[in-house]
Amino acid sequence: MNDFFPLLIALLFVAVAFVSAMNNGVVKLLSSGVAAAAALLVFFVLIHLLPSLAEQFMDIGLTWQPLIGIASLAAAVVYVIARLISGAVFKWLFNSDGFLGDYADGIPGGVISFLPSMVVVFFIFCCVRIAGTVQELNYAASLSLPGIAQRGGNIPAYPFSAGWRNGIESVPLVAPVLDLVDPFSNRGNRNTAALVMIQGSPGFKQFAENQRETADLIVNPGIETLRSNPEVHTAVTKQDRIGLVLNADLREFASTPGLNDNLATMDLKRVLEDFVKSLEPAPVVVPKI
Repeated sequence: MNDFFPLLIALLFVAVAFVSAMNNGVVKLLSSGVAAAAALLVFFVLIHLLPSLAEQFMDIGLTWQPLIGIASLAAAVVYVIARLISGAVFKWLFNSDGFLGDYADGIPGGVISFLPSMVVVFFIFCCVRIAGTVQELNYAASLSLPGIAQRGGNIPAYPFSAGWRNGIESVPLVAPVLDLVDPFSNRGNRNTAALVMIQGSPGFKQFAENQRETADLIVNPGIETLRSNPEVHTAVTKQDRIGLVLNADLREFASTPGLNDNLATMDLKRVLEDFVKSLEPAPVVVPKI
């Protein structure tokens, strides 16, 4: 499936919003976009801050399930309040007597619709990145299972959702910007999580030691230390991909100066696909009679 499918969906949404704003006005789109932006801001700020605040003031470790629940609830409340306030403000600004009344629809309204459209595109990109990352880590985990060599030639292809994520990240500056906001699919975090799983598979680890992308990273003592970390080990054994990526020790390692750039630019897809190819049985040569 085309890796750029989400980009096409995003462009289609922007075009539909442009036409809708031209014909029906931009007020509803703007108020919804501002409310969504406020909700996303609150969600990601809480995702970043709540774990440290809970540990500092309540002396508890906040797992990702309640973390996402609290952040989502707060974001929903903010969305409703911001939608009501921004709706009233924009309705006043863009009414026939307002000083922006001439820009409420037509071509000007369509151009203004790009602003709320970008908020929706950002949300789509984040969702695709998270889904693709979870599926990619599932794939890496499956290739790290004992006996995987015996399945050579019958291993599924690289997940299409991860390909969609890679298509989004191929757009210049998109990946580093989203890395700053989205801890779930931060490239350094997720690639470190993959290396931790690969490190537990002798066959895959040996293969990774001979690959340009991973030769230095897989033998880094920090990866083995993370592998023996009780919380990381629990996340790996329970197949808790989000918990693994969000682990505080893992994220701290992934942000290590001198390593973070290499981890972020590591082409995990190529390593996974090349490992699968290395397991394929050699073709049988039938001698000519």
